[in-house]
Amino acid sequence: MWARIGLLPEALTALSKLGHVKPTAIQQLAVPRLLEGKSAAFAASTGSGKTLAFLLPVMQRLRAGELAAPPSRGARRAEGPGALVLAPTRELVRQVYLEAKAISHHLRLRVRELSGGTRLSAQRAKLASGVDLLVATPSRLRLLLRRQKLSLRGVRCVVVDEADDVLLRGFADDLDHVLRACPQAAGGATVQMEFVSATLAGEVRHRIRSRWPEAEVLLGGGALSASTGSARGASITDLGTMRDAARRLHAL
Repeated sequence: MWARIGLLPEALTALSKLGHVKPTAIQQLAVPRLLEGKSAAFAASTGSGKTLAFLLPVMQRLRAGELAAPPSRGARRAEGPGALVLAPTRELVRQVYLEAKAISHHLRLRVRELSGGTRLSAQRAKLASGVDLLVATPSRLRLLLRRQKLSLRGVRCVVVDEADDVLLRGFADDLDHVLRACPQAAGGATVQMEFVSATLAGEVRHRIRSRWPEAEVLLGGGALSASTGSARGASITDLGTMRDAARRLHAL
């Protein structure tokens, strides 16, 4: 059933070898939209497959060359990653990195991680060997950018994992600094933005809507907190839609 949502044969092979027999509800809902390059904010409970829901589209688009930055006239193709996954803690960075790394062998992509707890010089050496997808904490990435040791001018997709923590608990300034280093991110026209969380609190949705109004909000079971407030002004797809999609997929 993975093939029904538009994945490449290489991605299907990776999923088969990793034991992912069929997509979860949030994967069925999110993957096709993200493969189209649409910006989105999606929430679903822990264990629902959120990480794979954003990794598969990002990595497939990298493999297909859709996230490669076009070189400027007379210049070489931009160095650095084509996509970023930002997570608030080094433990989460490690978790996402390992899942991406398992898929990368089949898609022939270079995945790197960047977080505290490891010497920056060693991490820089890894990045210098080539990177397609970078999984990083916003603070560590900001440090590297401040030292002018990495270019983000080729980034065409930014994923913010645990968006509630990043936007509300002290990482917003680091995120803004990183986005300013992505030339297209300020206008939002060509950079695909993805926000992922177990819940999307009302204030988080408000911040996302005000800055990225094109981002569709996709909600899984238990994804809304009790004090979320109105979602007016956003395009929202909820669990009922996900269940309908799952039934239609199972009927094929």
